[in-house]
Amino acid sequence: MTALLFLVSSVLGATLTQGNLPQTSYGTAIGAEARQQAEAFFRQNVNGAVTSVELRGMAAYIESSRAYRAHDYKHCADVLDELWRDLPISSPKWWEANDPTRTVNPGFSGYPAMLMLDEAVRWRLNPESAKVKARPVLMEVLLFGHAAGYQPRTMGQLLGNTGVRTVVNLDPSLAANDYALLRNCLWLFQEYMWAASKGRLRVNLDFTTLPDRTIDVEFKADSRKGASGTPAVILGLKSPAFQVQQDEIASQLKVKPDWWWSIVPSLVPDAVPEFRIQEFVPGGMGRGPDVRSPNFIMDDLWVVRRPGHLGHGKYTQTEIEMFMPQWFQHEINHFFFANYPEFGLEKTGHMWHQLSNWPKDFVGIFEPDYYREAMHKRIQPLAKPPLDVMMRFAEPTAAEIARIEPRKILGRYQHVPTDNPWLVGEITVAEQDADGRTLLKWTNGANVSWLLEPHLDEGALRTGSDCPYFKEPLPGGKQFKIIPTRDANGEYTNDVAGFVFLGSFYAKVR
Repeated sequence: MTALLFLVSSVLGATLTQGNLPQTSYGTAIGAEARQQAEAFFRQNVNGAVTSVELRGMAAYIESSRAYRAHDYKHCADVLDELWRDLPISSPKWWEANDPTRTVNPGFSGYPAMLMLDEAVRWRLNPESAKVKARPVLMEVLLFGHAAGYQPRTMGQLLGNTGVRTVVNLDPSLAANDYALLRNCLWLFQEYMWAASKGRLRVNLDFTTLPDRTIDVEFKADSRKGASGTPAVILGLKSPAFQVQQDEIASQLKVKPDWWWSIVPSLVPDAVPEFRIQEFVPGGMGRGPDVRSPNFIMDDLWVVRRPGHLGHGKYTQTEIEMFMPQWFQHEINHFFFANYPEFGLEKTGHMWHQLSNWPKDFVGIFEPDYYREAMHKRIQPLAKPPLDVMMRFAEPTAAEIARIEPRKILGRYQHVPTDNPWLVGEITVAEQDADGRTLLKWTNGANVSWLLEPHLDEGALRTGSDCPYFKEPLPGGKQFKIIPTRDANGEYTNDVAGFVFLGSFYAKVR
């Protein structure tokens, strides 16, 4: 049985004529305004059958989210309690909220978003929440001014990454009104992360527009089939050009981010009829300039219009608010599962799409059920380090780097996976230079060595011309960037966790 949320459904509602809506029991907690807003949305945007689950779901999201944002947490919980009583979590009845023929995309009628909201409001109402002091992590939102690439006009060009060389500009709506659209996409995810960390993380935002920067984009066919039955296509940011720009941008920022959200203008050929329902994956989960932090990568139109495989036309505010939280949750769980491999929650990509792959103690049938179970049964009770420590990635300050004892840099390091001898090695004392400074030496498993010049004020060991990668175009070839360890509270210590070189992290093993 397939649990893929967006692509499979068994719509059970009766077929209706345009403009008619089914008799729907909204319960007592949902007010008239939310009911009317949900009904108006479907009357104005849907031509065909609508189910009572769709109506109840949207109205419940509108009512509960409005209550939460007004700090009326009890009413928010009452709305959700009544909803789960009538439409239980993981009930097959929720399939009625997913019609793949829809031209709108209200995020499975809010089911994933309301599961996230449920986590947040339960923690708000938990007396323990008042005793926990949240520490901030900073998400840096980068808005690139331009994207360039070959925009395809036919399927052959798409799969061959050819077409018409095109430069596109960032949609101005993303930065309008102090980034209101993007803030609206993020608010529930911010609350969810606060609750998931048991109140220990507070996600703050910083926005940087980059009007003079152009990102090179290419199309890559994915191995899986998309919603239309054709290969899904991923919009890739060309390497190493993107990494080089990331490094430059990070070095110029006045803040030190923990997380990143990189938004580039879309090269998706929406106007080409052949691609009307083609699935273009807008990016996904990458890594930040330190190659360890999470980087949500997305094209700008992902939050402006419904992509062809999920609908047509511009999003309404309610839709995007219901849809985007599940996108962030999906991507951050890729990151969680990669950083807690001991739980085996993503042994193969998107393994939760098949129920047969789910751990035996997991309950549910939908993708967000898997994330809920993973959080409750693995990450929150068992993860080491805990989520609030693991998710801190801001670069150390000069003062924090200065605390590192030089002798602690010496030792053995390895890259994971270690699939060749160049990815493991040792840092030892080499010699003193003409100025009396102590130089270090890196010797890898293939017995190839090069000198390292300590610049601890920069948190770096500089390479020189004897390093085979010194002139590589890849970022980071000119230094080993030192990463300190963190203590139980997530603060940097005077010890060394590893270093970053050529876009990869090498962990200290002894």
